[in-house]
This record gives sequence, C-alpha cells and structure tokens, in this order.
Amino acid sequence: MNLIACFTGHRPEAFPWGTNKDDPRCKTLFRRLEDAIDDLIAKGCNHFIAGNALGIDTWASEIILAKKKANPNLVLEIAQPYEGHNARRKEIKPILEKADIVHPVSTKERRNDAYLDRNKYMVDKSDFVVAIFDNSDPHAGGTWHTLAYAMRKEKIVVMIQWRDIR
Repeated sequence: MNLIACFTGHRPEAFPWGTNKDDPRCKTLFRRLEDAIDDLIAKGCNHFIAGNALGIDTWASEIILAKKKANPNLVLEIAQPYEGHNARRKEIKPILEKADIVHPVSTKERRNDAYLDRNKYMVDKSDFVVAIFDNSDPHAGGTWHTLAYAMRKEKIVVMIQWRDIR
C-alpha cells in the first residue's frame, strides 16, 4: 500500500522545553512521534508530508530522513506555504536539501492564507494526520484548525498528547 501521512503540531516556543532537544520531555515526545511513524510504516504508509516550520514539522522530518537510510522507499515531502519559506533557516535548510519533494503550495500574498492553503493541501493529500496536540493547549491556532479540518474530511487522526509528559 502507498498510504500518506502528514504532521501538525507546534513550534518549539509552545513547549516548556523550547528548542532544548536534550530535555527529557522533548526526548519522550520524540519517542512518541517515532513510535507513531513506525506504526504508520507498518500499516503501509511510505509518504510523509511535513509543513516546513520549526518544531514538530522539523522534528518529524528529521525522523523520516533517519528512517530513509534503512528504508529508501520512504518519501519525505515538504509542503512550503509559499516559495522560499524558511529556506535559509539553519535548522530547515538541510531538510529541504534531503527531502524527496519540496512543494510550494500557495501563491497567495497574505501569509496566513498561504499557511491555511498549505495545511489543507497536506490534509487533503493524506490518509493519516499525526497531530501533536492537547485540547487545553493555549497555542492551538493552526494546529487546532488543521485538526478540525482533518476531522471534517474524515481522515484518520493519530493524536499524540504532550502535556502529560513529565
């Protein structure tokens, strides 16, 4: 099967550990994300779409790229909201260089419209939506809207809670 999954979640500043990947809570979230990816691969998912933002998109991309070393049939697609989005960021540039597909989704001039277009594109193209989310989350913005859209489209949602990580 050639199933597709995309990711939605927060930027690092939404998490109590920020960008500190050495924080035990961040390591726990990475393990949960990797476990979800492994489960999707076992179900026949071989194409993954990340949205080109810092945080969950970047972390998921790094996991997929590491897994591609053992499984070159995996495909990493980066859905940019617009041409050149985050292309110069040191954390994202290597991902863009190694991704199988870099797809600028929108040509809209308003950035918020471009982000919405990108999120809808990812959900519409996917069979699964991996959401790192918590209902009590004050940073819910785009993640909440993407998750709500996925549910309206009756996509299979893989929910990873993060607020219970200690």
